Amino acid sequence: MRTLVIHTGSEHPALQYTLDFIRQHPLTREAGWLVAREPGTDASEIQLFYGAPLPENDDHFFIPAQGLCFGEPSVTRPLFANPYSFQDISVFSVEDYRQDNSRPLLQGNHFQFDLLEMIFFHISRYEEVFATAGQLNSSGWLAEEQHFLIRHQLQRQPVVDCLLACFWSAIQGQPVHLPTTYSLSHDIDFLYRYPTTVKLLRALAGAFVRGEGVSGLRYHWQRYRAIRRNQQPDPYDCFDWLLAPGTGWDKKTLYLMAGGETPYDNHYRIDDPRIRSLIGLARNRDYQLGLHPSYNAAFKPALFREEQAKLEQVYGKSVHNNRQHWLRWDWPTTPYIYGLQHIREDASMGYRHHLGFRAGTGFPYRLYDYQSQKAFDWRERPLALMDSAALHEADHTGIDPVALLNDFLQQNTGNSHISINFHNSNFDPALPHGQALADFYRRTILHLAG
Repeated sequence: MRTLVIHTGSEHPALQYTLDFIRQHPLTREAGWLVAREPGTDASEIQLFYGAPLPENDDHFFIPAQGLCFGEPSVTRPLFANPYSFQDISVFSVEDYRQDNSRPLLQGNHFQFDLLEMIFFHISRYEEVFATAGQLNSSGWLAEEQHFLIRHQLQRQPVVDCLLACFWSAIQGQPVHLPTTYSLSHDIDFLYRYPTTVKLLRALAGAFVRGEGVSGLRYHWQRYRAIRRNQQPDPYDCFDWLLAPGTGWDKKTLYLMAGGETPYDNHYRIDDPRIRSLIGLARNRDYQLGLHPSYNAAFKPALFREEQAKLEQVYGKSVHNNRQHWLRWDWPTTPYIYGLQHIREDASMGYRHHLGFRAGTGFPYRLYDYQSQKAFDWRERPLALMDSAALHEADHTGIDPVALLNDFLQQNTGNSHISINFHNSNFDPALPHGQALADFYRRTILHLAG
């Protein structure tokens, strides 16, 4: 392996965190490089200077220092994703001025924008942590339409991973390519289609609102009776084909709920016999188990702890995986709950209403703790492709959700990782896209990883 020595002239914790991220990134390993801060004795080492004066040697690489993120935090000035090109690939900066035309990423050995701050901006969720009051939605976090990548319509590509692929290709003078890998997960929000008569009444009301007429009302009533009499399978009980049997996935995780205190929770009991059967099936198919905390548990450590304990009691083992219900998140609270409760991996860093790479990368990594100015001990597995996000996006754009899902997969076949999430409750054939989603899942998703 060859070594790239990066001279920074700075000990800023955020900068060192970013270098660690690059050092551990799968594309760095694929390219066969080590990243060091001090030169050694190997004459084949490549030198890169970041914002520091260059010695009189045209062979050294240089990255300009912008001073946006590695200083006093500020999100008051507008930021822009300016286009740069490397060969036939477009990459995008994070800069405080607008550039209309694309420029080369590299001129000679000089990179033309601050690659390191661009990476840190995305992976640390800088814009979310330091969002101003006017940017927040009613729930208290940065509204999706305010996200930098969504504003620039770049959320569908892993901009950080793409940049690192170009970076290493430029350093070594030959392309770097890594086939996309995949992980699969399922959030079990509902266990039964009609657990109670109240649920039936809600289904009837929904059919009425959607304008399905008398035939729609009759359909739900007849199906309710058939399911209750065991004359027809419950459409939510699709676990036998939902849980993938293949071994080619990077990771497979089943997320279960275990309580709550709002109308968005408690749609089943964690000790339900069907849950015990589902856990057994998950074990047989090499799934890990994770907690899907209730609506308010992201903000209440005691509630999170209570639900984790309930799940562990049924599971018979410790639970170290987590994904927030509705992807709920509070930066001063949620990530610190994970440390207290020994969570090793979270998978909440995705969009609710868009397909895409919220953190600019699809690969698992450790988020930045702005309080201690170092990486958190637990790992984040960014969520990129979720069925309900495709449904929301379809409602907004008028594009078929299956087409959205398929296009996203086709656009991202290399140099990243795609974490996929499908719900058992979205395959109901009574839903407008239920059967089409089920067919797409069985025909395409289940075959992504063999």
